[in-house]
Amino acid sequence: MIVRNSQESFYFFVASIRRSANCSPLPPAIYPYLFKKLHLIQWTTRPNFTRLSHPASVLFLLASQLLIAQTNRSYDGWLNHPDQFWGATFTQVVYQSPTDYGDGFSTPSGADRPNPRYISNQIFAQNGIIGDPQGRSAFVWGWGQFIDHDITLSPDHETEAFVVTIPTGDPYFDPLGTGTATIPMLRSQYDHNTGTNPTNPRRHINATTAFIDGSGVYGPDETRAKWLRTGSSGKLKMSSGGMLPYNTVDGEKDSPIDPLAPMMAMPFSYVKKYYVAGDVRANENPFLTSIHTLFVREHNRLCDKLAKDHPDWNDEKIYQKA
Repeated sequence: MIVRNSQESFYFFVASIRRSANCSPLPPAIYPYLFKKLHLIQWTTRPNFTRLSHPASVLFLLASQLLIAQTNRSYDGWLNHPDQFWGATFTQVVYQSPTDYGDGFSTPSGADRPNPRYISNQIFAQNGIIGDPQGRSAFVWGWGQFIDHDITLSPDHETEAFVVTIPTGDPYFDPLGTGTATIPMLRSQYDHNTGTNPTNPRRHINATTAFIDGSGVYGPDETRAKWLRTGSSGKLKMSSGGMLPYNTVDGEKDSPIDPLAPMMAMPFSYVKKYYVAGDVRANENPFLTSIHTLFVREHNRLCDKLAKDHPDWNDEKIYQKA
């Protein structure tokens, strides 16, 4: 008699059903995804997948079929790669260089380096506007930031502070020379299975997809993506004047705030109404907001063209094609 744990039984069950239905085998990496993504491990009463009568059996069978048969890229990047979970949300950030923590695995480094604000002031201090030596416009760095936000997002840790001290007399932060000014910061969230010792250094989490897939326009999760849609003709929400939608019930600035509107990074607590986009950082500066706006306009322009060329297409098909 072969004794299997809950996870092994699940793998065996799905594989057996697919064989009996003459379905092609699933890639090995798919099984742990199905098992963990649907939170089997967290169930109080774990299902017995050796019994075909268990109600969850049908659910997981259907899920396995739907996930493998996806026509369009998933919002969160899961299973966009046929054999791995590369680029999916909430997977570890991939580093191209070794880590360099203060203690070798977790604490911040740089204790013996100059103050970061001092370095910033020395490098970027300028009087007046200095043009780009190669004649490039601000669109270059704006576009770079837009792409950067499309592929990386490390959320702040909720409690780990990393306060930057300000040199006394800093012209912006400490003009009165109090010597007490600081820049409050938080460290980035990380995989809590890492950062335990030098052989297992802290690894950070990417909360957006690592693919250049327009997640800054549509969102890296289904909840945000659905809120941004109008539900008609495949279009995305916009406010008056062809601008991004506000966090209100109809996307207009003067309307009541929608409590279900997706969260956006807004450091000014007194600002209650702001634009909503696929990426939480879209309001960081006007250049970035402008690029987000252009992409939403372009999506809706394509929707108009597709609807004209294919009058039989529904909202979902036009949206996905655009």
